[in-house]
Amino acid sequence: MILFAVSYFVLGWLMIAIVPSSANEVASSQINDKTSVEAEIAPLSDKEVRALLIDKMTADAESRTKQHMFNTFRDQAGLFRQRFQEIKNSLQQWPEISDRLSQGILGEQEDAFTLLLMLTAGMLIFGIIVEKVLGIKLNQFNQRILTQESHEWSTVLGYFVLRVCFNLMSVGFFAAGCALFVFGIEQFEGLETAMLSVLYAVINIRIAYVLSRAIFAPHSKGIRPLPLHCLDAARFHRWVILFSVIYFAMGEIFSLALAQGVPQVLNDFAIIVLVGVPLTILVIAFTWRERKLIAELFQEKLVKPEILEKSEKKDCSTAIQIVAQAWPLLFSFWIVALWGVWAMNLIAGNYELVDKVSIAWWITLFFPLIDRIFYRLLLKVITLQWLQSRTFPERSYRFVHVLQLGFRILLIGTAIVALAESWGFGALAILNTAVGQRVIYAAVDIMITLLTAYIAWEVIHSLIERKLPEPLSDEEASSLEGEGGGTGASRVETFLPLLRTFLLAVIVVTVIITILQSLGVQIGPLIAGAGVVGIAIGFGAQKLVQDIISGVFFLWDDAFRRGEYIEAAGLRGTVEHISVRSMRLRHHLGAVQTLPYSEIATVVNLSRDWVTMKLELRLPYDTDLEKVRKVIKKVGQQMAEDPEYGQHFLLPLKSQGVTRVEESALIVRMKFTCKPGEQWVIRREAYRRVKEALESNGIKFAHREVRVRLPEEGGEGAEATGNIPLPSHIAKSAAAIAAVLAADEIKKQNRIDDNKADSFDQDEGDV
Repeated sequence: MILFAVSYFVLGWLMIAIVPSSANEVASSQINDKTSVEAEIAPLSDKEVRALLIDKMTADAESRTKQHMFNTFRDQAGLFRQRFQEIKNSLQQWPEISDRLSQGILGEQEDAFTLLLMLTAGMLIFGIIVEKVLGIKLNQFNQRILTQESHEWSTVLGYFVLRVCFNLMSVGFFAAGCALFVFGIEQFEGLETAMLSVLYAVINIRIAYVLSRAIFAPHSKGIRPLPLHCLDAARFHRWVILFSVIYFAMGEIFSLALAQGVPQVLNDFAIIVLVGVPLTILVIAFTWRERKLIAELFQEKLVKPEILEKSEKKDCSTAIQIVAQAWPLLFSFWIVALWGVWAMNLIAGNYELVDKVSIAWWITLFFPLIDRIFYRLLLKVITLQWLQSRTFPERSYRFVHVLQLGFRILLIGTAIVALAESWGFGALAILNTAVGQRVIYAAVDIMITLLTAYIAWEVIHSLIERKLPEPLSDEEASSLEGEGGGTGASRVETFLPLLRTFLLAVIVVTVIITILQSLGVQIGPLIAGAGVVGIAIGFGAQKLVQDIISGVFFLWDDAFRRGEYIEAAGLRGTVEHISVRSMRLRHHLGAVQTLPYSEIATVVNLSRDWVTMKLELRLPYDTDLEKVRKVIKKVGQQMAEDPEYGQHFLLPLKSQGVTRVEESALIVRMKFTCKPGEQWVIRREAYRRVKEALESNGIKFAHREVRVRLPEEGGEGAEATGNIPLPSHIAKSAAAIAAVLAADEIKKQNRIDDNKADSFDQDEGDV
């Protein structure tokens, strides 16, 4: 404080000595150069004169600003000298002031001080009696609340509000009893002022006690809003009560002294020394004494460990680590700086600025408490049912972090504005101007818009995600059978991802338009320009527009859904992803295929409602077909009764008889109808059971073969060729041709996804 005063004195004396001489020099130079200036301006045009005038006015404004700053410092220095002189004079007159103060408080009565103590004690006792009598039921309710323990945040909040209300009602009963006692002693009217001051101090201390006890709940862990142990909570509570006693008791004492005629400047100086200094020391002592516990509160880990590790890797920079380690020292410097600014303005008599510094001071004191309570509230908010979804636990850290950051910006911004105003920067004056109000409104609108949009998106995301099935993990996807045709998702599950994308686009566009409008940008021309640009882009991207429109109508017709196995544009696969322009198909062999909607002419859906699978058997020509039919029918009945496979059948396995005759075998077909997605498992099991049943009945499968007839030695062919033997290379070539033909036929018959010929065959009926 002495350094502040000395610096103001030195700066004021320097300005007093320098400013007048510099002003005289400027005036004399302007008089001497008047003729030369007129000569220079004469040949200039009007445009050049206006530019010169603008430069001159700008320079004058800057000069006036600097001069105003010098005058401000000089005035402050003079004001400090005057105030310290007044303090010195008041201290010299202290005996007279002390007598006047005693006379004003105690009056002319003998033993007035003893009488004041007795009356004050009687007032407090009477107030306590009234409180106890009228608050019997309230005390019973309070005791019940103290024994409650709940983990539901709504219940804890309800208990918190009830407890505060009951305790404040008790304080009200106490205040009413004390006031009734004070106004009932008419013969001691001179002592009413002092007694009321004591009453005000006691009431304020008790209100602080009620609020502190409700927040820290030292004897009731179950309804404590902060994660503190009982001993730690009790210790925090005692610190708050000690602070409240000093603040309210000393405040009432100095208010009473000022009302009794103590000089304002002396009263202010006493407040600085006897209130400001003890409270500053108390806050710093509390910070250093409880620094570990406060740090633990801000390092509270109530999210999943794996999420916390990711967040810590992102946030733990060197600067943050330094601040985390040195925060008690930085906080102490900040508190001392606020006390210095507050004391300096109080000495100078700038009471409006004192109130503004007090705002920054109180925000600094309550910031950790409010921040932690708000954090705990957010942790309860993220447990609400309408926010829960599969991935929200992973997003919850970001959700809490964003909302808490916005809340902190609001508190810190208020403190900075108040502190800047106290330093004389005129922050409020700037904000009260048209430009300042526009900036403030724009900043507030942008912040509210961003927070609202973010909350809305999180709610929409969670609501939609709850309706969607869980995606397959990498391990589950890798363990799937290499076949398609699974059951698709519902129509709602197909549309919801597109709806989510559409709503995200709407939110983003709305936020951008709102921000631009908050910044004063005219939205109408932008929308009109966007329409023109959209038309131009539409002509240049007709293929894209065609893809989007085709996709809309395909989805409207419910041609396919996510998870269904379809055939379109020569491609086959499971619909894995549906976007605005295209869909992604996953082939049953693993290939990913991206198919634009405009390329689709016809969609063949292999997963809708039911699936008919047709199986073929190669049997020798001499096979008993009736016996084969009975065997297949029996296998079909057994599979229909099987608890694992029977639930998937719509029509059991049956024989369709001979469908065609080939060179080396009869082709017997059998078929079954089942639910989509189960046909591959049933087909595999049906082949196995039919094979075993046929073998047990002495029926063997025919082997595929290709017969090549060559001329034989000694035959007609040999006579025609003059008994020339067939070369070996011709025989080998014939065998190779036969092998190639057989391989092509096998490849054609064994394609598991080639059902084109079978899909449209007319059934000959079951045999």
